[in-house]
Amino acid sequence: MYEQYWGLREKPFRKTPDPRYLFLNEAFEEALERLEFAVEEMELALLTGEVGSGKTLLTRALVDRVGERYEVGMILNPRLSPRQFLRTTAMELGVGEPRYHASDLLDQIHARLLALDEAGRLERSSLLPARTEPDERDADASGGG
Repeated sequence: MYEQYWGLREKPFRKTPDPRYLFLNEAFEEALERLEFAVEEMELALLTGEVGSGKTLLTRALVDRVGERYEVGMILNPRLSPRQFLRTTAMELGVGEPRYHASDLLDQIHARLLALDEAGRLERSSLLPARTEPDERDADASGGG
């Protein structure tokens, strides 16, 4: 309908935003650069904003920008229960059949992260705490040993 009337090559309105149409004003450029920096430095980042402010569009632009260098998962629903969050995380990481119980989900997520690490898809430092056992000095320092 719109395409023919306005002479457009594709539909102008979609359910998901298309990063090809992102206008990088100063605020969006800075946000995108900060997000990219967080990805490259393996830091945690949180992107917040009002409904319709462009968070999903900016996130999709980030995924396009980092390309194949990183394994990317996106959790777009902000109202998940803790179990739903773990299940969604597991699915985004490529776990085939996420389990129901939180402890099982955490085991699956950990196993998937180790598999990604072994395949060279994770930085060594990102799994170091998960792969090492506390040594005796840690136990002595905490009064546990």
